Amino acid sequence: MTVAKIVMDVLPDNFTCPRDTRDLLVACATEFVHLVASEANEGCEKAGRKTITPEHLVEALRNLGFPDYVPEVEGAWGEQQEAAKVKAERQKGRGASAIAERAGISEEELARQQEELFQAARAKLASSTNSPK
Repeated sequence: MTVAKIVMDVLPDNFTCPRDTRDLLVACATEFVHLVASEANEGCEKAGRKTITPEHLVEALRNLGFPDYVPEVEGAWGEQQEAAKVKAERQKGRGASAIAERAGISEEELARQQEELFQAARAKLASSTNSPK
């Protein structure tokens, strides 16, 4: 969701926000993100790491004088982790073993059927490229 959309969603219906004000809010939000990212990067480098972690972001907020934001950030982080778990569980249900289980056959039989389909497709492709036009 864009910052401008967030602004419009937060305002009551009887309030307006001119475009130049929304643009200024977007610029402020962008600058804030740059500031926090730079501070997190410094913390990451000090720790001898090459990847900024959520812990680095939380530390950056504290270092920059925004400790009141930490609980909200940690809550969002927890929600994101839960969403990732749910997505991973859904993805498990799409693998070969899940497909075979739903079809009531073994993975080996599924692989054999797949190979037969590949061979049939190769034969069809070969016959179509060898036939006169």
